[in-house]
Amino acid sequence: MSQDKNLKDLLEELTPREIAAGQHLNYSSFFGVNRVLNFADANIPSLLFGMTPEERAFLKEISEAHLKGCDFRSRLRLEDIGRQVYSDETDLDLSRFDFYGHTNGARDAIQKVVARLGEKKPGFVFYASPNWVFDKVLAGVHPNITLGNFFADSGDSFIASLEEVTKYLKDKLLAIVIVDPANPLGYSLSQEHIERINKIQRKYGTVPIFDDVFRGLREPSERHSSSRFAENPIIVETTSKRFGARGLGVTWTLIPKDLGLGVIPELNPECEGCSSKAAVVANALYQTKYHDRVREWIINNSAAFQAGYTDAFNGRPFGTFRQAFPGMPIMTFYFQPTDRIFSPAIRNRVAPDLYLSSGIDWICNFDHKASNKENHILELAQGLSYVRICPTKEDPSRSYIGGATFATHIQDLLK
Repeated sequence: MSQDKNLKDLLEELTPREIAAGQHLNYSSFFGVNRVLNFADANIPSLLFGMTPEERAFLKEISEAHLKGCDFRSRLRLEDIGRQVYSDETDLDLSRFDFYGHTNGARDAIQKVVARLGEKKPGFVFYASPNWVFDKVLAGVHPNITLGNFFADSGDSFIASLEEVTKYLKDKLLAIVIVDPANPLGYSLSQEHIERINKIQRKYGTVPIFDDVFRGLREPSERHSSSRFAENPIIVETTSKRFGARGLGVTWTLIPKDLGLGVIPELNPECEGCSSKAAVVANALYQTKYHDRVREWIINNSAAFQAGYTDAFNGRPFGTFRQAFPGMPIMTFYFQPTDRIFSPAIRNRVAPDLYLSSGIDWICNFDHKASNKENHILELAQGLSYVRICPTKEDPSRSYIGGATFATHIQDLLK
């Protein structure tokens, strides 16, 4: 049997079986489907820009940018704004990185850097599951890239699984994609975890690719992810979560010069007018600290949703809510981990009803085939069932009702 064949067999063994992972439901409301707004497409229709004199001063330039469209030109550059953000909020040595600002999302940026890695040599790119849609984002990005995943529900299980994968793949493991905190489970990697990844990178050349999408909603003094501890990371950050604006489409990609990947022209925007317009909007939002308003909004909505849920249970709720940090735009609701009855019930009974819910968009259940006795790294918790809740879709009063209504679905399951 060839070495390639052995690696394919190994990949099959390492990959957990996903029953209904990543099932995204429609973003909608108990009060009718919300029209999605922002300057183009905001997630937060009630949190408007232009409510202060400072914000209104920026609206003149934003309006001019939209009126001129592709013909608009600004002195502002996305790269310059990104460098200011990183200089203000992190201790990264930016001189070590090639810094790209572009008008596509983080998914596009990750696809481009993974494809560039595949151009240099064939190999594997892994990510931790459950996670968002890496299987779709990275599938087919380059014929030299084989995509794989391992189960992780904590920082400890993440690094243990990664080290086990590395024992087999060695220098064929080209990259590991890291979302910090993880989406949707919310765990983070510690400095010790990253130092162990650094050892893997030094020994085998495996590149950590950090998706730092949630960084900007932390406390002002803590606006960094575990990427700060990495020796030579690729870092991707999009403004969509920071500003609650899915359609803003501003992404900064930091690529270490030491990796020798060179310039990646695909990351540069084709339309100079679009780049100028995005720069103006991103600058206005950042200079007015709009992200702090978004963070406060999320904190209030999260508390209101949980209060509505708890009150519906008369103060003795079933299940557990977890959130990586105050301001994290995701809450994860865990069912009792040992109770198997909810696995089919979530899919078959609750999911259709949740199409009416406020920001509840992910229902997952995991299973896996029997563990190989020589390969015990995937001792998955059976019956891991959870719901991802996005507390950015409504105001606090409607979030409270959303939590109470969600409780009625859970109560129906308990009957």
